[in-house]
Amino acid sequence: MRCAHFELLCAAFLLLGSCFVIGQQQLNQACILPNLNTGRCVPLNDCPEIVELVEGNVVYPGQTNRVHSVLRGCGSNETSSDPIVCCESPRLPGRRTVDVTTVAEVTTTSTTTTTTRRPSPKSTTRRPTPTTTRRPTPAPTLPTTTIRYDHFKDLLPERCGEESPGYNVFSDVEDEDNKHVWAVFLEIRRVSSNTTGRCVGTLIHERFVLTAAHCLHTTRVDSVRLQFGVNRLSKFVECLITDECQERTAAEFIIHHGYNSHTSANDIALVRVSEPVLTGADTGIIPACLPLDHLFDETLADDPSVLSLGWGETRRETMSDRKMIVLLNVLSQEQCARQLRNSNRFNASMLYSVMCTVGVNPGQDVCQGDSGAPLLQIREKRAYVVGVVSIGPKCGTSPAATISTRVSEYRNWILTNMKQARQ
Repeated sequence: MRCAHFELLCAAFLLLGSCFVIGQQQLNQACILPNLNTGRCVPLNDCPEIVELVEGNVVYPGQTNRVHSVLRGCGSNETSSDPIVCCESPRLPGRRTVDVTTVAEVTTTSTTTTTTRRPSPKSTTRRPTPTTTRRPTPAPTLPTTTIRYDHFKDLLPERCGEESPGYNVFSDVEDEDNKHVWAVFLEIRRVSSNTTGRCVGTLIHERFVLTAAHCLHTTRVDSVRLQFGVNRLSKFVECLITDECQERTAAEFIIHHGYNSHTSANDIALVRVSEPVLTGADTGIIPACLPLDHLFDETLADDPSVLSLGWGETRRETMSDRKMIVLLNVLSQEQCARQLRNSNRFNASMLYSVMCTVGVNPGQDVCQGDSGAPLLQIREKRAYVVGVVSIGPKCGTSPAATISTRVSEYRNWILTNMKQARQ
Protein backbone atom coordinates (compact mmCIF):
# COMPACT_ATOMS: atom_id res chain seq x y z
CA MET A 1 0.00 0.00 0.00
CA ARG A 2 0.97 3.63 -0.46
CA CYS A 3 0.50 6.57 1.92
CA ALA A 4 -2.38 7.77 -0.23
CA HIS A 5 -4.43 4.90 1.16
CA PHE A 6 -4.21 6.49 4.59
CA GLU A 7 -5.23 10.08 3.77
CA LEU A 8 -8.41 9.77 5.81
CA LEU A 9 -6.58 8.37 8.81
CA CYS A 10 -3.89 11.04 8.53
CA ALA A 11 -6.53 13.75 8.45
CA ALA A 12 -8.28 12.30 11.49
CA PHE A 13 -5.15 12.61 13.59
CA LEU A 14 -3.91 15.86 12.05
CA LEU A 15 -0.40 14.49 11.84
CA LEU A 16 2.25 15.28 9.26
CA GLY A 17 4.83 12.98 7.77
CA SER A 18 4.89 9.49 6.34
CA CYS A 19 2.62 6.61 7.22
CA PHE A 20 5.53 5.03 9.06
CA VAL A 21 5.77 8.04 11.38
CA ILE A 22 2.04 7.94 12.04
CA GLY A 23 2.25 4.29 13.02
CA GLN A 24 5.06 4.94 15.47
CA GLN A 25 3.16 7.80 17.08
CA GLN A 26 0.18 5.49 17.64
CA LEU A 27 2.15 2.93 19.65
CA ASN A 28 0.17 1.96 22.80
CA GLN A 29 -2.86 3.93 21.66
CA ALA A 30 -6.31 2.42 22.23
CA CYS A 31 -8.22 0.98 19.29
CA ILE A 32 -11.40 -1.04 18.65
CA LEU A 33 -11.26 -4.47 17.08
CA PRO A 34 -13.60 -5.95 14.45
CA ASN A 35 -15.32 -8.00 17.20
CA LEU A 36 -15.98 -4.67 19.02
CA ASN A 37 -13.63 -5.44 21.91
CA THR A 38 -11.06 -2.82 22.83
CA GLY A 39 -7.42 -3.34 21.95
CA ARG A 40 -4.12 -1.50 21.92
CA CYS A 41 -1.66 -0.63 19.18
CA VAL A 42 1.46 -2.74 19.77
CA PRO A 43 4.36 -4.06 17.67
CA LEU A 44 3.40 -7.11 15.62
CA ASN A 45 5.68 -9.38 17.66
CA ASP A 46 3.72 -8.50 20.80
CA CYS A 47 0.40 -9.78 19.41
CA PRO A 48 0.28 -13.61 19.52
CA GLU A 49 -2.99 -14.05 17.62
CA ILE A 50 -1.76 -12.02 14.64
CA VAL A 51 1.69 -13.64 14.72
CA GLU A 52 -0.06 -17.01 14.52
CA LEU A 53 -2.04 -15.90 11.47
CA VAL A 54 1.00 -14.48 9.70
CA GLU A 55 3.09 -17.62 10.31
CA GLY A 56 0.35 -20.03 9.22
CA ASN A 57 0.94 -22.26 6.21
CA VAL A 58 -2.50 -21.39 4.84
CA VAL A 59 -4.14 -18.00 5.28
CA TYR A 60 -7.77 -17.69 4.22
CA PRO A 61 -9.38 -14.54 2.76
CA GLY A 62 -11.11 -13.59 6.00
CA GLN A 63 -7.84 -13.91 7.88
CA THR A 64 -6.06 -11.78 5.30
CA ASN A 65 -8.69 -9.08 5.72
CA ARG A 66 -8.23 -9.25 9.46
CA VAL A 67 -4.46 -8.78 9.18
CA HIS A 68 -4.90 -5.80 6.85
CA SER A 69 -7.50 -4.35 9.19
CA VAL A 70 -5.47 -4.53 12.40
CA LEU A 71 -2.53 -2.96 10.55
CA ARG A 72 -4.61 -0.09 9.15
CA GLY A 73 -6.21 0.58 12.52
CA CYS A 74 -2.81 1.57 13.90
CA GLY A 75 -1.48 3.41 10.85
CA SER A 76 0.69 0.59 9.48
CA ASN A 77 0.57 -1.60 6.40
CA GLU A 78 2.16 -4.86 5.27
CA THR A 79 5.20 -3.04 3.85
CA SER A 80 6.05 -1.23 7.11
CA SER A 81 9.49 -2.09 8.46
CA ASP A 82 8.14 -2.18 12.04
CA PRO A 83 4.44 -2.99 11.70
CA ILE A 84 2.08 -2.00 14.50
CA VAL A 85 -1.23 -3.82 14.94
CA CYS A 86 -4.42 -3.41 16.95
CA CYS A 87 -4.20 -6.29 19.43
CA GLU A 88 -6.72 -7.56 21.97
CA SER A 89 -4.24 -9.60 24.05
CA PRO A 90 -0.72 -8.14 23.80
CA ARG A 91 2.14 -10.46 24.74
CA LEU A 92 3.85 -9.94 28.09
CA PRO A 93 7.65 -9.39 28.25
CA GLY A 94 9.74 -12.40 27.27
CA ARG A 95 8.22 -12.83 23.85
CA ARG A 96 9.48 -14.54 20.74
CA THR A 97 9.78 -12.61 17.49
CA VAL A 98 8.59 -13.11 13.94
CA ASP A 99 10.24 -12.01 10.72
CA VAL A 100 8.29 -8.91 9.64
CA THR A 101 8.84 -9.76 5.98
CA THR A 102 6.28 -12.54 6.33
CA VAL A 103 3.55 -9.92 6.79
CA ALA A 104 3.87 -8.85 3.17
CA GLU A 105 3.75 -12.47 1.99
CA VAL A 106 0.24 -13.24 3.27
CA THR A 107 -1.63 -15.01 0.45
CA THR A 108 -4.96 -16.75 0.03
CA THR A 109 -5.49 -20.35 -1.08
CA SER A 110 -9.18 -20.88 -0.36
CA THR A 111 -12.45 -18.99 -0.07
CA THR A 112 -13.16 -20.45 3.38
CA THR A 113 -13.68 -17.77 6.02
CA THR A 114 -13.03 -17.87 9.75
CA THR A 115 -14.52 -16.13 12.74
CA THR A 116 -12.82 -14.76 15.81
CA ARG A 117 -14.34 -15.75 19.12
CA ARG A 118 -14.96 -12.98 21.57
CA PRO A 119 -14.40 -13.76 25.28
CA SER A 120 -17.68 -14.01 27.16
CA PRO A 121 -18.06 -10.72 29.06
CA LYS A 122 -18.92 -10.72 32.71
CA SER A 123 -22.47 -9.76 33.42
CA THR A 124 -24.30 -8.39 36.39
CA THR A 125 -27.82 -7.44 37.21
CA ARG A 126 -27.19 -5.10 40.09
CA ARG A 127 -24.58 -2.78 41.46
CA PRO A 128 -22.50 -3.76 44.49
CA THR A 129 -23.35 -2.36 47.91
CA PRO A 130 -21.40 0.92 48.25
CA THR A 131 -18.54 0.84 50.74
CA THR A 132 -17.79 3.47 53.36
CA THR A 133 -14.65 5.57 52.87
CA ARG A 134 -12.67 7.68 55.29
CA ARG A 135 -13.58 10.84 53.45
CA PRO A 136 -15.66 13.33 55.46
CA THR A 137 -18.50 12.84 52.98
CA PRO A 138 -19.23 9.20 52.08
CA ALA A 139 -19.49 8.15 48.46
CA PRO A 140 -23.01 8.67 47.08
CA THR A 141 -25.40 5.77 47.42
CA LEU A 142 -26.89 4.55 44.18
CA PRO A 143 -30.64 4.02 44.41
CA THR A 144 -32.18 0.79 43.20
CA THR A 145 -34.97 0.76 40.66
CA THR A 146 -37.37 -2.11 40.04
CA ILE A 147 -39.24 -2.11 36.75
CA ARG A 148 -41.84 -4.60 35.54
CA TYR A 149 -40.58 -4.87 31.97
CA ASP A 150 -43.41 -7.19 30.95
CA HIS A 151 -45.62 -4.07 30.87
CA PHE A 152 -43.36 -2.62 28.17
CA LYS A 153 -42.68 -5.67 25.99
CA ASP A 154 -44.67 -4.23 23.11
CA LEU A 155 -42.37 -1.18 23.12
CA LEU A 156 -39.10 -3.03 22.73
CA PRO A 157 -37.81 -3.62 19.19
CA GLU A 158 -37.36 -7.20 18.01
CA ARG A 159 -33.78 -6.44 16.96
CA CYS A 160 -31.41 -3.95 18.50
CA GLY A 161 -27.73 -3.11 18.68
CA GLU A 162 -26.58 -5.74 16.21
CA GLU A 163 -23.35 -4.91 14.44
CA SER A 164 -22.94 -5.88 10.81
CA PRO A 165 -19.83 -8.01 10.19
CA GLY A 166 -16.77 -6.11 9.07
CA TYR A 167 -13.04 -5.78 9.44
CA ASN A 168 -12.50 -2.12 10.18
CA VAL A 169 -10.58 -1.21 13.32
CA PHE A 170 -11.33 2.17 14.86
CA SER A 171 -8.94 4.52 16.64
CA ASP A 172 -10.52 8.00 16.73
CA VAL A 173 -11.50 7.74 13.08
CA GLU A 174 -14.59 7.87 10.92
CA ASP A 175 -17.30 5.22 11.16
CA GLU A 176 -16.22 4.34 7.62
CA ASP A 177 -18.48 1.31 7.16
CA ASN A 178 -21.40 3.10 8.86
CA LYS A 179 -21.67 0.28 11.39
CA HIS A 180 -23.30 2.45 14.06
CA VAL A 181 -26.57 2.92 12.20
CA TRP A 182 -28.48 3.90 15.36
CA ALA A 183 -26.75 7.29 15.43
CA VAL A 184 -29.12 10.09 14.40
CA PHE A 185 -28.14 13.55 13.15
CA LEU A 186 -30.40 16.33 14.48
CA GLU A 187 -30.45 19.46 12.32
CA ILE A 188 -31.85 22.36 14.35
CA ARG A 189 -32.96 25.54 12.57
CA ARG A 190 -32.83 28.67 14.72
CA VAL A 191 -35.42 30.96 13.19
CA SER A 192 -34.50 34.02 15.28
CA SER A 193 -30.86 34.06 14.14
CA ASN A 194 -31.34 32.30 10.78
CA THR A 195 -28.63 29.79 11.71
CA THR A 196 -28.46 26.02 11.98
CA GLY A 197 -27.31 24.04 14.99
CA ARG A 198 -26.70 20.35 15.44
CA CYS A 199 -27.07 17.64 18.04
CA VAL A 200 -26.88 13.86 18.01
CA GLY A 201 -29.46 11.30 19.06
CA THR A 202 -29.86 7.54 19.30
CA LEU A 203 -32.60 5.55 17.63
CA ILE A 204 -34.07 3.27 20.34
CA HIS A 205 -37.40 2.48 18.66
CA GLU A 206 -38.83 3.03 15.20
CA ARG A 207 -40.74 6.04 16.58
CA PHE A 208 -38.37 7.40 19.24
CA VAL A 209 -34.94 9.02 19.39
CA LEU A 210 -33.07 9.50 22.67
CA THR A 211 -31.11 12.75 23.06
CA ALA A 212 -30.21 15.54 25.51
CA ALA A 213 -32.87 17.89 26.90
CA HIS A 214 -30.69 20.97 26.38
CA CYS A 215 -30.80 20.35 22.61
CA LEU A 216 -34.57 20.84 22.60
CA HIS A 217 -35.82 22.88 25.55
CA THR A 218 -35.80 26.24 23.71
CA THR A 219 -36.44 24.75 20.28
CA ARG A 220 -39.68 24.61 18.32
CA VAL A 221 -40.81 21.15 17.30
CA ASP A 222 -41.04 22.16 13.63
CA SER A 223 -37.42 23.38 13.70
CA VAL A 224 -35.85 19.92 13.97
CA ARG A 225 -35.19 17.45 11.17
CA LEU A 226 -33.72 14.03 11.89
CA GLN A 227 -31.43 12.12 9.53
CA PHE A 228 -31.12 8.34 9.87
CA GLY A 229 -28.48 6.07 8.36
CA VAL A 230 -26.25 8.97 7.36
CA ASN A 231 -22.45 8.94 7.55
CA ARG A 232 -21.27 11.90 5.44
CA LEU A 233 -23.66 14.82 5.77
CA SER A 234 -22.64 16.26 2.40
CA LYS A 235 -23.81 13.01 0.74
CA PHE A 236 -27.18 12.89 2.51
CA VAL A 237 -29.28 13.75 -0.55
CA GLU A 238 -27.60 11.01 -2.59
CA CYS A 239 -28.09 8.66 0.35
CA LEU A 240 -31.83 9.45 0.36
CA ILE A 241 -32.11 8.69 -3.35
CA THR A 242 -30.57 5.23 -2.87
CA ASP A 243 -32.84 4.58 0.15
CA GLU A 244 -29.83 4.01 2.41
CA CYS A 245 -30.84 7.06 4.48
CA GLN A 246 -34.15 8.32 5.80
CA GLU A 247 -35.37 11.69 7.04
CA ARG A 248 -38.12 12.50 9.50
CA THR A 249 -39.52 15.59 11.18
CA ALA A 250 -40.23 15.79 14.89
CA ALA A 251 -43.82 15.26 16.01
CA GLU A 252 -43.26 15.76 19.74
CA PHE A 253 -40.53 16.59 22.26
CA ILE A 254 -40.70 14.74 25.58
CA ILE A 255 -38.32 16.60 27.89
CA HIS A 256 -37.68 15.31 31.39
CA HIS A 257 -39.85 17.25 33.84
CA GLY A 258 -36.88 17.69 36.19
CA TYR A 259 -34.50 19.16 33.62
CA ASN A 260 -32.55 22.14 35.00
CA SER A 261 -30.82 24.26 32.38
CA HIS A 262 -28.41 25.77 34.94
CA THR A 263 -27.12 22.56 36.53
CA SER A 264 -27.92 20.29 33.55
CA ALA A 265 -29.61 17.85 35.94
CA ASN A 266 -31.90 15.32 34.22
CA ASP A 267 -30.53 16.31 30.80
CA ILE A 268 -32.46 13.72 28.83
CA ALA A 269 -35.27 13.85 26.28
CA LEU A 270 -37.14 11.83 23.68
CA VAL A 271 -38.14 12.88 20.18
CA ARG A 272 -41.22 11.19 18.76
CA VAL A 273 -40.81 11.25 14.99
CA SER A 274 -43.51 12.13 12.49
CA GLU A 275 -43.69 8.61 11.06
CA PRO A 276 -41.96 5.34 11.91
CA VAL A 277 -38.38 4.84 10.75
CA LEU A 278 -38.10 1.80 8.49
CA THR A 279 -35.77 -0.59 10.30
CA GLY A 280 -34.39 -4.06 9.68
CA ALA A 281 -32.15 -5.88 7.25
CA ASP A 282 -33.87 -4.36 4.22
CA THR A 283 -32.99 -0.80 5.25
CA GLY A 284 -29.79 -1.40 7.20
CA ILE A 285 -31.05 0.78 10.06
CA ILE A 286 -31.72 -0.73 13.48
CA PRO A 287 -32.06 0.81 16.96
CA ALA A 288 -29.52 0.54 19.75
CA CYS A 289 -30.47 -1.48 22.83
CA LEU A 290 -31.58 0.01 26.13
CA PRO A 291 -29.75 -1.45 29.17
CA LEU A 292 -32.81 -3.23 30.59
CA ASP A 293 -31.21 -6.38 31.98
CA HIS A 294 -28.02 -4.99 33.46
CA LEU A 295 -26.60 -1.86 35.03
CA PHE A 296 -23.40 -0.40 33.67
CA ASP A 297 -21.08 -0.03 36.65
CA GLU A 298 -17.52 1.19 36.25
CA THR A 299 -16.34 -0.71 39.35
CA LEU A 300 -17.38 -4.04 37.83
CA ALA A 301 -16.29 -3.64 34.22
CA ASP A 302 -12.97 -5.23 33.30
CA ASP A 303 -12.52 -2.42 30.82
CA PRO A 304 -14.52 0.69 31.85
CA SER A 305 -14.60 2.15 28.37
CA VAL A 306 -17.41 3.24 26.09
CA LEU A 307 -17.73 4.48 22.52
CA SER A 308 -19.23 7.76 21.47
CA LEU A 309 -19.86 9.07 18.00
CA GLY A 310 -21.15 12.17 16.27
CA TRP A 311 -20.58 14.97 13.80
CA GLY A 312 -19.21 17.52 16.27
CA GLU A 313 -16.27 19.90 16.17
CA THR A 314 -12.88 18.51 15.17
CA ARG A 315 -9.41 19.64 16.13
CA ARG A 316 -9.53 21.90 13.08
CA GLU A 317 -12.30 23.79 14.94
CA THR A 318 -14.79 23.00 12.20
CA MET A 319 -17.86 20.81 12.36
CA SER A 320 -17.26 17.35 10.96
CA ASP A 321 -18.92 16.24 7.74
CA ARG A 322 -18.27 12.63 8.69
CA LYS A 323 -19.51 10.56 11.60
CA MET A 324 -16.54 10.12 13.91
CA ILE A 325 -15.89 7.61 16.71
CA VAL A 326 -14.02 8.20 19.96
CA LEU A 327 -13.11 5.84 22.80
CA LEU A 328 -13.76 7.15 26.33
CA ASN A 329 -12.96 5.91 29.82
CA VAL A 330 -15.70 6.06 32.45
CA LEU A 331 -14.48 7.43 35.78
CA SER A 332 -15.43 5.80 39.07
CA GLN A 333 -18.36 7.23 41.04
CA GLU A 334 -15.95 8.72 43.58
CA GLN A 335 -13.85 10.40 40.87
CA CYS A 336 -17.01 11.65 39.19
CA ALA A 337 -18.31 13.08 42.48
CA ARG A 338 -15.08 15.06 42.89
CA GLN A 339 -15.43 16.44 39.37
CA LEU A 340 -19.01 17.51 40.07
CA ARG A 341 -18.14 19.18 43.36
CA ASN A 342 -15.54 21.29 41.55
CA SER A 343 -18.14 22.46 39.04
CA ASN A 344 -20.30 25.55 39.39
CA ARG A 345 -23.12 23.39 38.04
CA PHE A 346 -22.97 21.04 41.02
CA ASN A 347 -26.24 19.58 42.23
CA ALA A 348 -26.32 16.75 44.78
CA SER A 349 -29.11 15.01 42.89
CA MET A 350 -26.74 14.46 39.96
CA LEU A 351 -24.31 12.26 41.88
CA TYR A 352 -26.02 9.00 40.94
CA SER A 353 -27.69 10.01 37.67
CA VAL A 354 -24.64 10.94 35.59
CA MET A 355 -21.45 9.38 34.25
CA CYS A 356 -18.09 11.14 33.92
CA THR A 357 -15.82 10.30 30.99
CA VAL A 358 -12.42 11.33 29.67
CA GLY A 359 -10.78 10.44 26.37
CA VAL A 360 -8.71 7.26 26.41
CA ASN A 361 -6.14 9.05 24.25
CA PRO A 362 -4.96 12.59 25.08
CA GLY A 363 -6.78 15.34 23.21
CA GLN A 364 -9.60 13.06 22.07
CA ASP A 365 -13.07 13.62 23.46
CA VAL A 366 -16.60 14.55 22.51
CA CYS A 367 -16.89 18.17 21.37
CA GLN A 368 -19.32 20.95 20.58
CA GLY A 369 -21.99 19.56 18.28
CA ASP A 370 -21.88 16.13 19.95
CA SER A 371 -24.54 17.00 22.55
CA GLY A 372 -27.06 14.20 22.93
CA ALA A 373 -24.65 11.62 21.47
CA PRO A 374 -24.76 8.11 22.90
CA LEU A 375 -22.23 6.45 25.15
CA LEU A 376 -22.25 2.88 23.86
CA GLN A 377 -21.24 -0.21 25.78
CA ILE A 378 -20.66 -3.30 23.64
CA ARG A 379 -22.02 -6.29 25.54
CA GLU A 380 -22.43 -9.77 24.07
CA LYS A 381 -21.97 -8.31 20.57
CA ARG A 382 -24.74 -5.78 21.01
CA ALA A 383 -24.52 -2.02 21.42
CA TYR A 384 -26.28 -0.62 24.50
CA VAL A 385 -26.80 3.10 24.93
CA VAL A 386 -25.70 3.61 28.54
CA GLY A 387 -25.21 7.38 28.50
CA VAL A 388 -26.28 10.60 26.76
CA VAL A 389 -23.64 13.33 26.33
CA SER A 390 -24.59 16.44 28.32
CA ILE A 391 -21.84 18.95 29.18
CA GLY A 392 -18.08 19.09 29.18
CA PRO A 393 -14.89 21.11 28.65
CA LYS A 394 -13.83 22.37 25.25
CA CYS A 395 -12.96 19.47 22.99
CA GLY A 396 -10.50 17.49 25.08
CA THR A 397 -8.34 20.50 25.94
CA SER A 398 -9.01 20.26 29.68
CA PRO A 399 -8.43 17.46 32.19
CA ALA A 400 -12.01 18.00 33.39
CA ALA A 401 -14.44 15.22 32.54
CA THR A 402 -17.41 15.24 30.20
CA ILE A 403 -20.69 14.73 32.04
CA SER A 404 -23.30 12.41 30.52
CA THR A 405 -26.73 11.35 31.70
CA ARG A 406 -26.76 7.75 32.98
CA VAL A 407 -29.47 5.95 31.00
CA SER A 408 -29.97 3.11 33.49
CA GLU A 409 -31.37 5.60 36.02
CA TYR A 410 -34.00 6.78 33.52
CA ARG A 411 -35.24 3.48 32.09
CA ASN A 412 -38.60 3.76 33.80
CA TRP A 413 -39.02 7.35 32.59
CA ILE A 414 -38.06 6.39 29.03
CA LEU A 415 -40.36 3.38 28.79
CA THR A 416 -43.30 5.04 30.54
CA ASN A 417 -43.19 8.08 28.26
CA MET A 418 -42.81 5.94 25.15
CA LYS A 419 -45.87 3.95 26.18
CA GLN A 420 -47.93 7.08 26.94
CA ALA A 421 -46.92 8.77 23.69
CA ARG A 422 -48.14 5.78 21.68
CA GLN A 423 -51.57 5.67 23.31
